[in-house]
Amino acid sequence: MRTIARPQVALLLCLPVLALAVGCETLDKVLLGADRPQASIVGASLSDLDTQSVTLDFDVDVRNPYSVPLPLTSLSYDLASKGTPFLKGSAALSGTVPAGGSRTITLPARVRFSDLLASLSGVRPGQVVPYDAGLKLSVDAPGIGPIALPLRQKGELPVPAVPDVRLAGLNWEELSLTSAKAVMRLSVKNTNQFPLNLSALDTSLSLAGRNLGRTSISEALRLNAGKSGTLDVPISFSPMQFGASILGILRGESADYSLDGAIQGATPFGPIKLPFARSGQTPLTGG
Repeated sequence: MRTIARPQVALLLCLPVLALAVGCETLDKVLLGADRPQASIVGASLSDLDTQSVTLDFDVDVRNPYSVPLPLTSLSYDLASKGTPFLKGSAALSGTVPAGGSRTITLPARVRFSDLLASLSGVRPGQVVPYDAGLKLSVDAPGIGPIALPLRQKGELPVPAVPDVRLAGLNWEELSLTSAKAVMRLSVKNTNQFPLNLSALDTSLSLAGRNLGRTSISEALRLNAGKSGTLDVPISFSPMQFGASILGILRGESADYSLDGAIQGATPFGPIKLPFARSGQTPLTGG
């Protein structure tokens, strides 16, 4: 009976693997850390910013050293601020990275501010919160199986606060039973720790419990962090629809008011629409 030498045994064992897309030599290189898929974060941005949540978009470049496509399988992420975790999640991925090439994919992580505020003590709306993100991108390496590629990214998240909008005065330019035209002077305070470039405002005004209608303007107003500015907003309506008694209210020295609406503007973190509501008493002039 013929005895097979050890080197021949090793060769015979290697032959089935060589029949696969990845041979013994490539397998050895992977196990030694060479020819391993690589991933790096090439960009991080925010999208869909509002008062409830924001999406963190991580742009990841994935490089495939193999001669066959590299399947993407899943993503997991952990977000923390100053060592305190506030978000953890995972998502399945689909698609492949082309053989011997690279592909940039966007990995989104949705941050809900209610969860963030519940996890981080001392954080309030209007603040900017530093974050440290740990990500793991998993791929299915040919002939090897799942490989997790770790990634890290640091940045900042805004937690938007509702602006302080007040009716500072109402100046009547025309006031009769058939026509009422006025200019509302609105005081707008940016209650955030980041600047807000206001571009449009939409609001509804009520006086003495009567809604006078809705109006909107498009006007640029830059508000630095914690600073205030003013806007003059025209409004017109027909007093007849409320009855003659409203003229006595409009011609008085002051009246109870309520405002509600929204401000649209730009921030260093992207565009945003901020709702507001305010009630109080305002002086009435002119008419």
